[in-house]
Amino acid sequence: MKIGAKYLLIITIITILLGITALSGVLLSTNLLEREITGKYLAMSAYAMEKVHRLFSRRYENMRMLANEPVIRSRDSTPARITDLIKAYKKTHFSSYAPYSSISFFALDRTRIADTEGQGIGQRHELTGYWQNIAAGNNYVLDISASETLGKDVFHLACVVRDYRGVPFGVVVSRIPVESLTVIVERPLKLFKLGLMPKVDLIDKNGLILYSTHNKAGMLKEIWPAFDVVKEEIAAGEYSGMGFFTGNSPRNPEDILIFAREEGDTNYLGNDWILAISIPQQIALSSMIGLRNRLILVIVAIGCFCAVIATILSKTITRPLVLLSEAATEVGEGKLDIAVKVSSGDEVGRLALTFNSMVKRLDELNRALQLAASVDKLTGALNRRKIDEVMLSEMARAKRYQSPLSVIMFDLDHFKQVNDTYGHLTGDEVLKAVVEVTRQKIRATDSLGRWGGEEFILLLPETDMAEANEVAEKIRRSIEHCVLAQVGRVTISCGVAEMREVDSEDSLLKRVDDALYVAKRKGRNLVEACNLV
Repeated sequence: MKIGAKYLLIITIITILLGITALSGVLLSTNLLEREITGKYLAMSAYAMEKVHRLFSRRYENMRMLANEPVIRSRDSTPARITDLIKAYKKTHFSSYAPYSSISFFALDRTRIADTEGQGIGQRHELTGYWQNIAAGNNYVLDISASETLGKDVFHLACVVRDYRGVPFGVVVSRIPVESLTVIVERPLKLFKLGLMPKVDLIDKNGLILYSTHNKAGMLKEIWPAFDVVKEEIAAGEYSGMGFFTGNSPRNPEDILIFAREEGDTNYLGNDWILAISIPQQIALSSMIGLRNRLILVIVAIGCFCAVIATILSKTITRPLVLLSEAATEVGEGKLDIAVKVSSGDEVGRLALTFNSMVKRLDELNRALQLAASVDKLTGALNRRKIDEVMLSEMARAKRYQSPLSVIMFDLDHFKQVNDTYGHLTGDEVLKAVVEVTRQKIRATDSLGRWGGEEFILLLPETDMAEANEVAEKIRRSIEHCVLAQVGRVTISCGVAEMREVDSEDSLLKRVDDALYVAKRKGRNLVEACNLV
């Protein structure tokens, strides 16, 4: 289409646009509301649900490890030895926001053998609650019910204990106060700054209220009143969504409901619980009211638009060329995540398509180069530059959200002898094997990097000192027991440190490096924690 024809077409389009301005305002308001609810609020519920899942995932791992302790698995262990172990375990795995109320060891006939609080020793538990699931053949059970010894509702986490022949003979049970969810759920919600705390309910897949911030009397007794609003989406397999709870009048919605269902992961499948958040309409629609006021100003501006239509028309005709010029300037400055939106079929449109294709190809090549520049070519771990960048990012995130962050630094003991004896090619294979073993023992959210030579660094977000010590010890044992071709067995020394609020990157690295030095000085093949607070 020629430029003159475009000029006439633009005049016609502007006239039409003046007639549909009001409709555009309504559509824009609706779009903003949908974006706000599905974005901000759905993210809020999913984040809170993830915090709940992570709590029980970690507690599941703790109970599984406890059930595999030698003292627990041995049929010859005395009640006193078992009591000492579970007391130490309770203290070691202490959490300020979700502490264990107590831990017990039962025989399979439900007789309590040991208890951290010394309660109910020798008494036989009734065949109710989690014991029914254990009797049905489940190896691990998470249940909410009243504790016989504590006299209040708690989360029971029970894990079957098997002896060294694989025969079940006991059950370890831990208890977490239901009130712990108040801190876990409300803390992430405060990050979204809604102005007031919304109503929060934790329900099972059948709608039973497990926990509620506003209906304590209905916990474990009542079906969530708004369950019908979301159960069809849940039954269809949706993991998050929204709806309206109409209350007494279907024409006067009171609350907007957002829900997120527990997804689980490879280590812990979860319980298919649902976290539901109810938000009053006046909060959810506050931004829409502000937008309506701004639309009034827009309509006034449209009147002024008619007075300068000629100037705007000339700029509109040349706009595609301006966009191409600006985009070329940005590409020259290194910005490759751009695309020129020109939909015309003339020469300018074809030039824009060619330009976009060229920039896309440059972006792909640039990303490939960035990936190659961030990974250690030999081991596949992050290189020094990239792990340093990740460390700064994780430290900033941990300080922002006041969450724990721990660092493990380790290197191979006597690695020079390996190179001198077997050659550098064999030494390279040893480094690859150590990285592979380490990756098998860490989470997807952890970051492993090669710090230099045979020295590596491991970043553990959302992990305190005690948990990091366990990870380091697990890695150390796995490498020690790994038999490598030609070389046989190798060992590592580990230093562990948890980030403090006042830490800089240099101070944190110095503390973990000092801990590694102490481990080597003590004889190597050790894990040494920096206990400086």
